[in-house]
Amino acid sequence: MSSYLNIACISYSPPGEGSDEEVVPRVHKDLKELVGRCAQATRPDLIVLPEMICRNFSEPVPSGPTTRLLAGLARKHNCLITVPVRQREKGKIYNVLALLDRRGKVAGIYRKYIPVFPEFDRGTCSGEGPVTIPTEYGPVGMAICFDLNFIELRDELREKG
Repeated sequence: MSSYLNIACISYSPPGEGSDEEVVPRVHKDLKELVGRCAQATRPDLIVLPEMICRNFSEPVPSGPTTRLLAGLARKHNCLITVPVRQREKGKIYNVLALLDRRGKVAGIYRKYIPVFPEFDRGTCSGEGPVTIPTEYGPVGMAICFDLNFIELRDELREKG
């Protein structure tokens, strides 16, 4: 296990024009370029992407188009990558942060524990609680946006390692 983890965070806002379905191809094109440039410039061990990268487009994880695209990029650039999308599973919608390993396999999925009201209005369900995902660097705690306001969640993540 390495003592150091080189983390790169990509700041990105999906295009505002068009339906969620129309935006996805543009986001995917941008992700290919941004992840490629980031990987070349920083050689990261982990690339973190912003929440709900494809706006309100919901897709299955791991079989959805965004996860498949990012899995290919994780393999190509030999790094872990987060997948921040709205997950559709068994008739429910979740705001998720999946973590892909260097082989592009899903190492784990965190579902936002405390969605905010606009998310509830769009049918987003609450997740089960804190998740740590084992990696070659040790456990990685996952949280999304508003969840970080709750000390209980942070305490539970700390207890899990």
